[in-house]
Amino acid sequence: MIPTQTYGPVRLLVVQPTPFCNLDCDYCYLPDRGDRSRLPLAVLEAAVERVLESPYFGGEFTLLWHAGEPLMAPIAFYDEATQRIGRLLEGRGLPASTVVQSLQTNATTIDGAWCDCFERNGIHVGVSMDGPAFLHDAHRVTRAGLPTHAAVMRGIDWLARRRIPFQVICVLTADALDHADTIVDFFLQNGIGNVGFNMEETEGPTPIPASMGARWGGSCWSSATGPSWPASGSAAASSPAVSAFGNSTASPPLPAARPAWFKPI
Repeated sequence: MIPTQTYGPVRLLVVQPTPFCNLDCDYCYLPDRGDRSRLPLAVLEAAVERVLESPYFGGEFTLLWHAGEPLMAPIAFYDEATQRIGRLLEGRGLPASTVVQSLQTNATTIDGAWCDCFERNGIHVGVSMDGPAFLHDAHRVTRAGLPTHAAVMRGIDWLARRRIPFQVICVLTADALDHADTIVDFFLQNGIGNVGFNMEETEGPTPIPASMGARWGGSCWSSATGPSWPASGSAAASSPAVSAFGNSTASPPLPAARPAWFKPI
């Protein structure tokens, strides 16, 4: 007899506002990041409604704007999205806190107006950056091949000045493996204490570097911060514009005892 599997509740809804990205990172897994199309807000409403009416709805969940660069959609897009989500929740007698908006950005375009948007709409912020400039700029460049580290740090400075909390996802490339202490020191010296590490991997059209495969060996990278599990959500939206994720007894569990320093993204 096949064992019964229980699914849910949905805790994460990943939504791609646009496939377009202003950067050209060499390890990016998205094949259509030159596509400037934008998600119709009617599709967003339908996706949120599907979650709310499904048997897997269990209360609060995160709506993660991700894949492509979310800040390539205009501020007005997020203002309208928040209003539409609010109306859906109000119509069902649910509190506004039911849907927690979050986005993952390269931070290169964050300014005062975007900070206003984050605060006004209650959007949590995640920043993608790969530590110090010599590692970050080796892979995360503009479409003209120019470095982006300085622009990311300007965006982070805006968040810090406005006291907007944020977290970082850092991709560990082959050349990063010899610089664990340098990476940790960089984040600590800049007051960035909430960091998740993703290993560079094969996704979509991106070939895995031979050096990475040989040196990684399937084990977790470790440093002064201890071992790290890849942050969730980053590769989840590589194909569909909308994806939902929840808990399932069929999924392999994370380690039962997490160290005190471990903070999931």
